[in-house]
Amino acid sequence: MFTEFEGTSAAEIPTVVKPFSLGFEVKMRKQSTVTFHYLSVEDNWNNNYIDDKQRPTGYPVLYYAVSLNEVGYDADVAYQLSFCPHYGEGQLARYIASYAKGNEVDWLTRMQQPLEVLVRERLPVYHGGWLYIAVGLLFEKRPTRDLAADYITMAVQAGADTSYLAECIGRLLADQYAPIARFIEFLDRPLEADVRVFGQQAVAAYLKAVEAKEKKPANHKKLLAFSF
Repeated sequence: MFTEFEGTSAAEIPTVVKPFSLGFEVKMRKQSTVTFHYLSVEDNWNNNYIDDKQRPTGYPVLYYAVSLNEVGYDADVAYQLSFCPHYGEGQLARYIASYAKGNEVDWLTRMQQPLEVLVRERLPVYHGGWLYIAVGLLFEKRPTRDLAADYITMAVQAGADTSYLAECIGRLLADQYAPIARFIEFLDRPLEADVRVFGQQAVAAYLKAVEAKEKKPANHKKLLAFSF
C-alpha cells in the first residue's frame, strides 16, 4: 500500500495505507431436514439476505475509495472496476456468493462477470479480493470455475502472492462451503509446475484447517493424495 501516507490524515482512509481485508466464516442453517452451508462475510459486505439485519446502509465518506455500495451487471462491472483498476478488492468482495450451489440467476451472474473482466484486463488482486477468487474456483457453475482457474494460473505465473488465496480455499473446503470434488477438478488439470505448487499449498491450508474437526468432509482422503 502507499506507506508514504502513514504520517498523514490519509492514513485512516481504507485502502490507502492499510490493505482491504474481510473476515469470514462458514455458517449452517437448516430448512426442514436439509442443512445448508453458507458464507458469512464481515460487515455483510456482499449483502447476503440471510444476514440482512446487518446490512450496511451507508458508510462514512472515507469509504468512497473502497467500493460502490451496489453491484452492477454487464458493462457496468467493467465500469465499476475501472474506477480503481489497480486495487479493486472492495468492489470484488461485493460480488461474493454466499452459497456454492442453488443460486438464483443474479448470483450466477455476479460470480462470473467480474471474473471475465479480471481475466480479460489482467487486473491484479492483492488482499481481500482473493476470497472472491476462492469462491469462484469452488462455485457451482463450471464456466465460473474455469475462469477462476485461468485467473489463478495467470496470477501465479505473474509472481503474485497467493498465500491468502490458498488459506481461503483451505478454510472453505474444511468448513464444507463447497464439495472437495470441485477443487480436485482444478488439481486434475494439466497444471504448470508453479501452479501445482500453489495447489499443494492450498491442500496444506485445508489440512491445517480440518485437523481439529472430528468429522471430515466427503472426499477428504482423495484430497490427501495431492498433499505430496
